[in-house]
Amino acid sequence: LANISRPDIAVAVSIAAGLQHRPSNALWKFIIRICRYLRKHPHWGLVYKRPRDKRKADLLRMGVDASFAPDILLNKGRSRLGHWTKFVEALVEWNTSLGSRVAMCSSEAEAQAVISMWKEGAWQKNFQEELAIFESEPILVEEDNTSVISLAGIGASAKRSKYYSLDWYKIK
Repeated sequence: LANISRPDIAVAVSIAAGLQHRPSNALWKFIIRICRYLRKHPHWGLVYKRPRDKRKADLLRMGVDASFAPDILLNKGRSRLGHWTKFVEALVEWNTSLGSRVAMCSSEAEAQAVISMWKEGAWQKNFQEELAIFESEPILVEEDNTSVISLAGIGASAKRSKYYSLDWYKIK
């Protein structure tokens, strides 16, 4: 369900899946809690509607967010990253995962999330071009971290951003 129609439980299911190698009563209670949530809200899920005006709808829109080291002991200091993709206002892809490395600050965690989203965005854009139905447009990206937004906009590296990965500089 978390991968097909219920993005609202994606993070909880990801956390439970990361703990399955050492089952415990606490994990079982956590899984039961997810099931109770699903039973309480059985009709929640994705709804696809045709946009009222296709000319005003963004063809491809993506959003990204990160949680800087939410549980240091459980995740060994890695941040939780997430992104979503909308195609003509319909949610078509979402992902939540742990960062590939330990981030030094929240801005670096957000930059890691933008990098993972950018890779998905490149795939989505190539897929659109292969379909040859839509003209290629720039991807609108929603990001809430002001330092990442300013770093992406200035085109030069700031003194404290030197530890970002090389992928970040490709994105800029």
